[in-house]
Amino acid sequence: MGCDIHLFVETKDPAGGWVSRDIWLPRDEDGIIDAEDLYEPNRNYDLFAILANVRNRSIDPLTPINGPRGFPDDASPEVREAYEWWDPDGHSHSWFTLRELLDFDWRKTVVNKTMEQTYRELAGDFWTDTIPRLIDLAKQHGVSHDDTRIVFWFDN
Repeated sequence: MGCDIHLFVETKDPAGGWVSRDIWLPRDEDGIIDAEDLYEPNRNYDLFAILANVRNRSIDPLTPINGPRGFPDDASPEVREAYEWWDPDGHSHSWFTLRELLDFDWRKTVVNKTMEQTYRELAGDFWTDTIPRLIDLAKQHGVSHDDTRIVFWFDN
């Protein structure tokens, strides 16, 4: 059985509350709400291992940014509703600010199969596409990297 990631983006408003910056889609016939993904979901298990130690099956195990932190108590209403819909099927809930993502050492290397790769290479389009889009989103909304975050969880 595969594992998928559900990743949402929030920024702080001037009052200090978190606001969803995802584009929300209408409910489908099963009542599922979802958002157009800033991170195009794919089963990049190396990324999952880096973000939350999920599916960490490399020959040389990856060091995660942090273990799952749980779902943030102060999440925006839209992200909370998606979280509640996925409960209890969601697992390894966590979040990171853009600052934490940028401060992580993505240049670290690991032997993966028969070659040495950097975490940046293993993260693939999360590093090349999603991180730059998060930086642009923070600029667009006039917020700091500390006031921009991803909230995510996984399902099997």
